[in-house]
Amino acid sequence: MRKKTIPVLFALLFACTAAFYSCQREVDETLPTQKTVSSKDPAKLSASLKVWHGTRTTGTPPSPNSNTPAIDPTVNPTVNAFAGRYAIIKPEVTAGNVAGYYVGLANAGQYFKVDFTKPRDIPGRSINPKRNHLLQRIQTGNADSSIVIVLPGYINVPDTFCVTYCPYDSSGNIGQPVTTCIIVTSLGAGTTNGWLQNDFRLTASWDLTGGIRTELDTIIYNKWAADGDGYYCNAGFLNGGAIFNGFTPIVSDSIYYLKNNIRFAINGAFDYKDYEDDKSVNTSLSSCSLFSFMPVSNYSDSLTGAYSFNSTTNKLVFIWEFDSQGIPDPDYWEYDVIKVTDNHFILRDPIDNYYIRFER
Repeated sequence: MRKKTIPVLFALLFACTAAFYSCQREVDETLPTQKTVSSKDPAKLSASLKVWHGTRTTGTPPSPNSNTPAIDPTVNPTVNAFAGRYAIIKPEVTAGNVAGYYVGLANAGQYFKVDFTKPRDIPGRSINPKRNHLLQRIQTGNADSSIVIVLPGYINVPDTFCVTYCPYDSSGNIGQPVTTCIIVTSLGAGTTNGWLQNDFRLTASWDLTGGIRTELDTIIYNKWAADGDGYYCNAGFLNGGAIFNGFTPIVSDSIYYLKNNIRFAINGAFDYKDYEDDKSVNTSLSSCSLFSFMPVSNYSDSLTGAYSFNSTTNKLVFIWEFDSQGIPDPDYWEYDVIKVTDNHFILRDPIDNYYIRFER
């Protein structure tokens, strides 16, 4: 059975190149140094920001002239963001149709007109769209309905700044303003959490339902292992889904794991590599006593991203920046970290109560 995937873990979904931001490189231990900008100078801070689909305009944004379109002011009072990455605001529309937003910082002397019909004007790239077995929970895509603010790597951390945005529609109606405060922190785990800055191997994943562990997937390395529910015999023919249908498999597809590792760097970058071989039963040429297999296929995947670990709350946030087609579509996902030892930790998805174990 293919491993249940990590959402947002990385979702990811994108191969590594050197052309798009520092986190898209192999893990790089170097830390950039630049003069910082902060919320204390909103004009300079605003000048350092980019907004997807946004056109920078001098002055103040147009005033609201209607109650529609309307967005829920309680949905995004704050969002978390990381220096050098994105602040992602996902407004919830309660009335009307939104064509875009007027977005600005108070006292900045400029604002952004976000027009979703305009291109993002963010560098992208093409990749092999095949998705990693571990990383198949792809985000459904939010960047073309969200306000995506690109933060500079030299923003002061920690810091908090607030943006106010008004929705507008294609008829010229401008709805009422909503404010979201962006809490900026740094990537990485900090020098006091050096145990995490290592190379870990995925060894198991499972569900926990009603306190009972179900669907345990244990990865066996450098050895052929059954993959999936297997096949059973019915009227002289092989049928799939043996375990699901209550049968003991007489043969199974197989998988040979060579590598399934995640590596963390102190500067907040991570990379993930997956190498495996797959061998599938050829049911058309097999019988209930003689089995034929398809030629062995080789699979490899690698991806990079960013992370932030808080040892006080034991929360680990993964940030990814592309969808499965290599199109920029940033998002993040948060996990609870259960540290067993310096060489063994478990990630818990708090929404699905799903667990992923890493060891080294």
